[in-house]
Amino acid sequence: MPTPIKEAKVEELRQMFQNSAALCLTEFRGLSVANMYELRGQIIAAGGELAVVKNRLMKIALQGTPAEGLAEHLKGQTAVIFCGADPVAPAKAVADYGKTHEYIALKAAYLDGRIFDATQTQGLAELPPREQIHSMVVGAIAGPLNGVFGAVNGALTSLLYVLQGKIDKENGG
Repeated sequence: MPTPIKEAKVEELRQMFQNSAALCLTEFRGLSVANMYELRGQIIAAGGELAVVKNRLMKIALQGTPAEGLAEHLKGQTAVIFCGADPVAPAKAVADYGKTHEYIALKAAYLDGRIFDATQTQGLAELPPREQIHSMVVGAIAGPLNGVFGAVNGALTSLLYVLQGKIDKENGG
């Protein structure tokens, strides 16, 4: 029979899931307390929250949710990252941390109704930051518009020179 404490923890995990843009699962082995504290700080700075929970409790919390498919990845030492508005930044923080600490790796993720395996999650972590993606989109839209503006501006300038020449010619100049 589940204890009230475990039931409360499962409900807390469900609430955290509902308030998150995405979930990432990470595997960690042999991280010291200092390393875990450092990693947690980097994830918080990236807009996420790291929680180390029992796999069994997380599986129960995921039951009946769109992210239920993550349960198959809940093996070994697993930490869950609840992502805020930018779902990529916390995954990027883990991937960057994993470059210098071999004991941590991305296992899976849930984003926009889809479950991503370790390879796909690593690909998500390699995406540029949200602001950079927005800038790239704006640049892609503005580039052709700038070309059209330049062409129209050039045509108008040429027309003005022709008209000015015509005026100068009629005034005897």
